[in-house]
Amino acid sequence: LDLSNWNTSAVTDMQGMFCGTDKLNFIDLRSFQLQPSTNTNNMFSISASTQQPVNAEDKFLVLVSDDKLAGYNFEGSNRAGSKLTFNSGDGSFSDTNPNDNIRYSQERFVIKADKGATGEDLIKIVEKLVSEDIEKMNKPTKSGYEFDKWVLKAKTKAPQTKTSVNTTQNNKLTPEQITKILEKLNGVYEASWISTAINVTVPTTIPFQVVTNLMDKNEDQFISGVLKFKNNNTVRKVKVSVGSFTKDANSADELELVDPTKTNIDWDTLSSEDTMRKMALGMYVKSGFEGNPTYVKNSPLWLKPDEVNNIELGIIPEATDKDNPSEAKLSFTSEHGKNFIGGRAKGKFKLTFIFENIK
Repeated sequence: LDLSNWNTSAVTDMQGMFCGTDKLNFIDLRSFQLQPSTNTNNMFSISASTQQPVNAEDKFLVLVSDDKLAGYNFEGSNRAGSKLTFNSGDGSFSDTNPNDNIRYSQERFVIKADKGATGEDLIKIVEKLVSEDIEKMNKPTKSGYEFDKWVLKAKTKAPQTKTSVNTTQNNKLTPEQITKILEKLNGVYEASWISTAINVTVPTTIPFQVVTNLMDKNEDQFISGVLKFKNNNTVRKVKVSVGSFTKDANSADELELVDPTKTNIDWDTLSSEDTMRKMALGMYVKSGFEGNPTYVKNSPLWLKPDEVNNIELGIIPEATDKDNPSEAKLSFTSEHGKNFIGGRAKGKFKLTFIFENIK
């Protein structure tokens, strides 16, 4: 049906013009220009008995350039407008109802556009409106997960049996463009989730000692294990911090750890007694952390009980895939006296880490 040659500027009464056209689902009325006083009562109304269901695939849409038509009360016309469907899956839009997992965008009956807009122009306008509707939608929640984004899972196909009306002769939309517009306005989106669980592999015991009987006295006498962290998360990096460093309640009082930057100790002249019971233990980034770490071997984080709290060490990148976690290493160094005598001094300490998922 082509109404493109109609001049409606002097029309005063359009009451019931498209009334009862329940088989009509798309009308391009961009050439219609109405007077503010034009009667448009029941212009698009259909009988309640033929009303399209809320989830009908064939939604009603009108293209207009006229302000009066754009403000028409379609809600009272028994028509079913276009709207996006948002499915949170096993998440919920409600803190109190876990089954509250479906939401809809505001029902849309009208697209306002200049009558000179082409089909491709109109598709871009619709894409912008859809993006705005997605942005406005409330974010659902899911225990143990963080909402990531809405993902288009299905398009509601515009039916081929319905009819359309064009009034814009030079910029008629093709059936394919009409279908594309209606599909975009009625898309079904599902929530995409990112696990907030920290999935890091961490050793639980790290021994260290100072070996005094090495043949090569120039060799480092300090020996320790290496802390290896593995980030198994493929979409989140992990920030690693030292939460605390304390002396174990069951530890012997033989070994004392000191911070050499806060204590004036001459390790070369330290008495044999103090050499056996005092040392400085430093931790530094060995490999695998992003960027330029603050704590390196020549400038480590000195571990003194009850004085190291909430100190960031670095960030481990996300895993390449589930079978290839990102690995990062921390190592230890020490400063200690030189006047060793026979015997040993023991100490047991507790080092606590904090792991945080970050984007």
